[in-house]
This record gives sequence, C-alpha cells and structure tokens, in this order.
Amino acid sequence: MSSPVSRRYDAARASASSRPSSKPSSSVSVSSWPLVDYEQGSVGTTWTMSFKAMEARNENASNLMRLWAFVDNKDLWHGLLQAAVDGGEQWPGWLCNMACNEVRFLEAARLLLRYSMIEA
Repeated sequence: MSSPVSRRYDAARASASSRPSSKPSSSVSVSSWPLVDYEQGSVGTTWTMSFKAMEARNENASNLMRLWAFVDNKDLWHGLLQAAVDGGEQWPGWLCNMACNEVRFLEAARLLLRYSMIEA
C-alpha cells in the first residue's frame, strides 16, 4: 500500500505528463508537488539558468562545481587540488591552473557561494 504522499506525487506526475505546458493545471495545486514544479517553471530550469550565468562569469567555477559532484562535497579545499596536481598525473589545464593559484580557487568558490551552489 502506498502512502498518501507518494499517491499525491504520482497523481501530480501523471497530470504533469499529460498537460501541454509547464504550468500546473487547475486540478493540481502547486503546493501538492513541492520543489518539482511551480508557476514560473521547474526548479531544474532555475538551477540551469543560475549555473549558466555563473559559468559565463567564471568557467573555473562551473568546472569546480562539476568536480565537486564527484567528491565529498563537505571537504574540498585548495590544498586538495594542489596535492592531486603534484602527483604528476595528467590533469585538465583548468584544474592545474586553479591548483597553482589559490586566488583563482577562492574566486571560483566565492562565485559558487554567491549563486548558492555551495554553502560555507
């Protein structure tokens, strides 16, 4: 037996897939599908727009964000990048540049923080 929350989510998903626009239909309230869809568009759309704006300002920040997706997001600091690059293996140029210059790392991290992509 499914829970009331999962039934409501399934109903909202079914309704969303059958409607032509991204706006909620009158039968499904915005509050019944939190953080998935809202009147102006999806959370994914908002995140993508923020990411692209951030990437346009500083490509190192977007690359750092992509890297962060694969490591412990609570424990990434400049010294970790330095240690990786000092290991003598082949690394992308942007990573080597950021590892060799702490200011670049801090600028990228500051921009990620400003766009609320990370928390301090």
